Amino acid sequence: MKLIFFSFFLLTGLVAGSQVITDSLLIEGRYRLFHFNKPAGNSGDRSLLFVMHGSGGNGRNMMKATTKLEAIASRENLLLVYPDGYKNYWNECRRYATSDANKENINENSFFHEMIKYFRLKYAVNKERVFAAGFSGGGHMAYKLGLTMPGEIRAIAAIVANMPDSASSDCVSTRKSLPVLIVNGTADNVNPYNGGEMFVNNSSYGIVRSTENSFHYWASLAGYTGEPRKTVLPDTDPADQKTIEEYSYSAKGMPSVTLLKVIGGKHDYPGDIDVYLYAWDFFKSQAGKPDTGRKDPAKPVLLAEAACGECQFKLPGKSCDLAVRIDGKAWFVDGTSIDDHGDAHARDGFCEAVRKAEVQGEIINGRFWVSYFRLLKAEN
Repeated sequence: MKLIFFSFFLLTGLVAGSQVITDSLLIEGRYRLFHFNKPAGNSGDRSLLFVMHGSGGNGRNMMKATTKLEAIASRENLLLVYPDGYKNYWNECRRYATSDANKENINENSFFHEMIKYFRLKYAVNKERVFAAGFSGGGHMAYKLGLTMPGEIRAIAAIVANMPDSASSDCVSTRKSLPVLIVNGTADNVNPYNGGEMFVNNSSYGIVRSTENSFHYWASLAGYTGEPRKTVLPDTDPADQKTIEEYSYSAKGMPSVTLLKVIGGKHDYPGDIDVYLYAWDFFKSQAGKPDTGRKDPAKPVLLAEAACGECQFKLPGKSCDLAVRIDGKAWFVDGTSIDDHGDAHARDGFCEAVRKAEVQGEIINGRFWVSYFRLLKAEN
């Protein structure tokens, strides 16, 4: 059936001080809904992030999970969009899913393709900065977009979701690599970390791969071999009885593939990090970062010490990451990285010396999210 493109405005409302817009597109005879906070101003070159709900959910309720990311979206020039699955479900790659979306073979690719066109036309989204993240069934939808639309979706994040094995999948992969972030818990009784049969509402959705197998699928597609780099993330919420191990493949000119293994994690979010802030930082690192050289005249400029957090400020971690220290307190930095400012191991590099910098930003989730960063000339 020929694709019909049609935009039909439904309603607007005010939620937490933002103007929430619900709109729709007519895709193959069905209206498909999506929701977003209307961006402030007329800025161009925006990033677009689709956030997909889990099976049985909806886009408006998914907005509750991203409040911290929405709080900085304007500063990051980021537009978050929350589409609705067909009758609250996605037609992702699970062959044995029992939802109407699967039975009717709903054309999800056309839906996302037309949403991208919509936001490029109306809100000047940069087509090179379109990303997708999803929770549970939405994570499976993220996998589908990565497998079938890597030319339009530049990076994905799948949360508490493993890929179906080959016998349980009905997606045809393009076999093209892209940056992938996976966040899974070892005690998940819905999405089994070690793979196996997956049940949703007492119905079998077929066999899913193990998390490690899903992780290595994307790593192999990107061309990585050997063991990934391991980092234990700070346990910022001991009360949740979970810890996070980060496993990552990255190399110059290649897409990064990262797994967050949540030890003790169930079919939920970890407490130690905000996964959507983490995912956004991951996406930025893969597709170019926002301009951190533009000073906001309405905000104070702080003088900070800048260096490797692990090497110079003794922050916990097992790699080399940029940090700033202000009035004796140090934080890791998001928005710019240690590799953006020359060789970190040179004589005046961040691992060998503490430099001075002018900064603007805010502390979110125990990290300094920088909006302006200018390294000052090193003193002789």
